[in-house]
Amino acid sequence: MDARERQVLEARWRLSEIDDLHALADRLLADGEDADALIRLFALDRDEVVWEGPAVLEELLRDWGGGDLTVDDAVPIAVEDIARQLLAGSIAPADAALTLERINSRTHYRHYPALEPWCELCEELWWGMKSDDRSYLGRTRAEVEHDVYALARQTLS
Repeated sequence: MDARERQVLEARWRLSEIDDLHALADRLLADGEDADALIRLFALDRDEVVWEGPAVLEELLRDWGGGDLTVDDAVPIAVEDIARQLLAGSIAPADAALTLERINSRTHYRHYPALEPWCELCEELWWGMKSDDRSYLGRTRAEVEHDVYALARQTLS
């Protein structure tokens, strides 16, 4: 992993976007990462990982030169990462908007000004689509998805 990927990993962790630490350790090891803390994280029993895993992951992040990212620092990193994933085609527009809506909720709406456009598009895509595949604003799904892509490009510009 390069420095940016490690920062994204830490941001996802700070924002509670990582649920399965054992699967994370498995993926990192399969990708060729090698660190004592990572091996310990993978070796934890499924019952132990719930209790001990977070501390071991924090140790791993520190070993990699991180570990000091705040939630406030993590939000813009996550937004940029989601925008990159969307433009790379690895996440759908509705899922990108929903992920950022979840982050907005988990951070108790402290970052709403930065996340508001994503949240509005999420509302339109997830909860506002009617049976005729038009949003409550009368826009087609394709029109709303176009706006999600435009927002991602704007985020990265």
